[in-house]
Amino acid sequence: MDESQIEISLKNLFPNAEMGLRNIGFLFGAGTSYAAGYPLTWELTKKVLQSLGQDQLDLLKSILSKEDLELESETGSPDIEVISDILNKHKNIGGIEKIETLISDVKSNIINCLNSVTEVNYEYHLQFFQAIKRKLANSKTSVWIFTTNYDLVLETAAAMAGLPVVNGFEGVNLRYFDIRNLRLQRGLIANSKFEPIPEPTIRIVKLHGSISWMKDQGTIFERFTKIDNSNPCLILPQRTKVVDTLESPYDSLFRYTSEILGTNCEYIVSCGFSYRDQHINEHLLIPKLRSGKINLFALSKEMNDDIQRLSQFGAFKFGSEDSIKTGTFTLDEGTDLWDFKKLVNLISK
Repeated sequence: MDESQIEISLKNLFPNAEMGLRNIGFLFGAGTSYAAGYPLTWELTKKVLQSLGQDQLDLLKSILSKEDLELESETGSPDIEVISDILNKHKNIGGIEKIETLISDVKSNIINCLNSVTEVNYEYHLQFFQAIKRKLANSKTSVWIFTTNYDLVLETAAAMAGLPVVNGFEGVNLRYFDIRNLRLQRGLIANSKFEPIPEPTIRIVKLHGSISWMKDQGTIFERFTKIDNSNPCLILPQRTKVVDTLESPYDSLFRYTSEILGTNCEYIVSCGFSYRDQHINEHLLIPKLRSGKINLFALSKEMNDDIQRLSQFGAFKFGSEDSIKTGTFTLDEGTDLWDFKKLVNLISK
């Protein structure tokens, strides 16, 4: 650790650490999947743009020009979140031919890009879940993971660690979505009485969908054996998603998350998450922070305007490369825990 950095303990992240890590959760963004070999936002943008045909690029350029923006495919600017915002804005306005096809192609290219990562490094995610399993051994508690990532690293690594996972789907090869499945509890029947198995349960809430999700005639399915880009069920990585999140299954996922935050899940640590998504901030986080129902510790390499806005709430703490806010104190010293690998090392101690 650099001399300019101070050490943050597990108790700083989770004030209830000495009482057994109950009611905890994590908010994971692209930075955590980067540790497994998946691209960050700017890398994803470049690869998606490079996969578009010339006609699609010309259409995208003309749409961006309406917002006084210039497309730079080689540098990935503007990034995919900004591009998605603008595409959805002009889709809702109407009047642009083939814009829905362009949006569909962007989604397909995102899936293709993630599927092209064949050498996935599960080391740190496996270590993370193994640490959770050790620290919560013989406990019937749940650990919530809220994520905007589309990949399957969390599901795979948790299974490798031997931890039960619920994510809202039920079935074998072809699984169907039912929000009630996120509330399932594993247990055994003994003497006509249900007894929960004394082990932690990982509850994964994918707020923006997944590369394994697809929609068919209104039903949301999940398939792992053959992942393709037909009828994908995911929200484009953008800053404002109000319209998308009113549709199934995102409406029920957001309601579920709003219910869980501040009740079953009170202490949350975020990593690799930029807080650029205003819908998550305004509808899930800010109401709970304002009322003091959750304690949220954000780990981010750099500070941005969105994190600064959240820092007005006393229950919001953060640690970046250059500064730390814990409680009422803000320090001009940084931490490296924004790196998922470093966070996993801390939790594993």
